[in-house]
Amino acid sequence: TWGKPSWGPNIKEFKRRFDPVETKGEGPRRLKNLYFLYLIELRALSKVAPYFERSIVDLYTGNLEEDADTKTLLLSIFQDTKSFPMHFDEKSMFAGDKKGAKSL
Repeated sequence: TWGKPSWGPNIKEFKRRFDPVETKGEGPRRLKNLYFLYLIELRALSKVAPYFERSIVDLYTGNLEEDADTKTLLLSIFQDTKSFPMHFDEKSMFAGDKKGAKSL
């Protein structure tokens, strides 16, 4: 729509980025990498959550009302991350071959 953002599934764009035919076989690898990045970010959020959940930690936006709203939203995101099972353990990435782990 002109000038109005519209959110929803975009099959044409999904195929352009991930369809094996349109991406010369790269699409599935791209999708796996995207999922892997999602897992890393989810893990990072779950690891930092205990710090921000402490009552003594405040956020400073320069506006007291926004500070409280921002922290509430951040805590809500952390609560959402807790509802997902952890499918990623970063320690397993660096296990095994010492030389390969060091290069990672």
